[in-house]
Amino acid sequence: MEFLTNVIIAIFTAYLSFTNFLAGEIIEFLEPVDDTATIIETSTSSNEEIKIPSLPTDFPYQNIIPNILINNPEYQKASLLDSTEIINATTNDPLVAIVNIYCTYTTSTFLRTTTGTGFFVSPGGVILTNAHVAQFFLLENTDALGNT
Repeated sequence: MEFLTNVIIAIFTAYLSFTNFLAGEIIEFLEPVDDTATIIETSTSSNEEIKIPSLPTDFPYQNIIPNILINNPEYQKASLLDSTEIINATTNDPLVAIVNIYCTYTTSTFLRTTTGTGFFVSPGGVILTNAHVAQFFLLENTDALGNT
């Protein structure tokens, strides 16, 4: 009985290997892969700025939010200017200090948004929130290589 089990396992293994090979050949026939290497020139000078080439995109909504909404600090401060009556105010009721936070992060291929809550921790306007909300502010002034 053990011999018959080993034969069946061997046949099944050979069948799976053959179908895997055949599937790979069919995919390569339908979508040929270019295996040639592309050489990227690098410079050794530390004074030159490293530029990463941009990738083509089919994202149809890449300009749906104007850059003024994201990059203009005056626009970001607009809500604070509209609420001048609460600046430098303090409270013992934590519910009064809670705020809603809306963040948007756009690239050439996607648009990400996140929402969260936070609360004022100082009269100067410092808001305490979770890291997943603040990550968009942290990434805003960081280039593709992580430099600020």
